[in-house]
Amino acid sequence: RLKRIAKETKVSLAIGIVLLVLFFVSMVGFALESRHQIDCTMYLNQYRLGSKALTTAVRSYAVTGSRQYYDAYKQELEVDKNRDTAWAGLEANNLTAKEWEVLNEIASLSNGLVPLEESAMDSVSAGDLQSATDYVFGETYNSTVTTISDLTDSLILEVQDRLKVRKNVMLALQTICAVLFLLGFIKMAGQCTKTVGFANRELLVPIVKVSEQMKVLA
Repeated sequence: RLKRIAKETKVSLAIGIVLLVLFFVSMVGFALESRHQIDCTMYLNQYRLGSKALTTAVRSYAVTGSRQYYDAYKQELEVDKNRDTAWAGLEANNLTAKEWEVLNEIASLSNGLVPLEESAMDSVSAGDLQSATDYVFGETYNSTVTTISDLTDSLILEVQDRLKVRKNVMLALQTICAVLFLLGFIKMAGQCTKTVGFANRELLVPIVKVSEQMKVLA
């Protein structure tokens, strides 16, 4: 009986250790997925911010002809480079092939605005603000900007939904491991109690009785 109890206790302890390891693995996985979700959202918004900064600067330059807006455009394009930074960050975050397809479409549309922006700036340099305004406020430019914004919104939601599912899986695994570990701990505590009770009742008490009887015999 003691051998069986000891074996059951060892099995419970081994299962408890495995469940504890799985619990911490699921915790780490949940934290990583949460971080991944935050990073992807941040970089996608940063890419949109870079595109929006260029659009705002070139439109302001087309309307006012002020040099400061031209400098702001060049600052974003050549120094800040928010779009390049965001792209590099997204490459490190393991987007799916479908998500990269959408992102490449966004990049293609954004790059397609460059000729219109350059034409607008050339028109401003020539003193033709009307033509510059037509370039960056025309139907083609407006529709492209709107499409970029809509695609970015849908991509952010798609990435968040995908990562939310993975986070839920990790959270479910974490919860299951925690419940099973608790049940295993209760069982192991019961096994320990049983072992102590068995040792007192079946081993210690008889030994004490024999010891007392041996004293009498002596």
